[in-house]
Amino acid sequence: RRLVTVMPRIPLRISITTPSTLPVSGVQVEAVTTQVFKRKDPSRQSEVETVENAGGQIRVTGRTDSEGFCRFSVPVCVPMRIQASHEILMEPQNRDVMFASVSALEEFITDTTIQLWQVESGNELIIWVTSPRANSNPTLPLGCEPFVGYLEHHSK
Repeated sequence: RRLVTVMPRIPLRISITTPSTLPVSGVQVEAVTTQVFKRKDPSRQSEVETVENAGGQIRVTGRTDSEGFCRFSVPVCVPMRIQASHEILMEPQNRDVMFASVSALEEFITDTTIQLWQVESGNELIIWVTSPRANSNPTLPLGCEPFVGYLEHHSK
């Protein structure tokens, strides 16, 4: 377990984009070392179980920049779990990886590309739409918060 902490590190770039390859900024990215255990049951030899490492664990975190990239260094030849998430823009995505080269790139694709905001004014609910790509810190009316609810779209 201590070996994990002394393994050489490589630069890792995480890319978060939309399906049309537009960058998504402000996504929280976390990489955590894990251990892979083989099951003892001979009838299930092809299955493996990945669990978080109890000792000697390495955890690195960051956020994507305006170009949709997050950069940090991770140990080489060590199993890791990478998670990308944003409370508004995307559901958490996990990926189990192990890097064996001098640098690495992991790409995540999210399908949410807009942010919806809401504020109540009298008996009305006002909804704003912003693009995190165009403006990561939009100017919104006082009391505006992330939209909570469901939307339906009908086209003729």
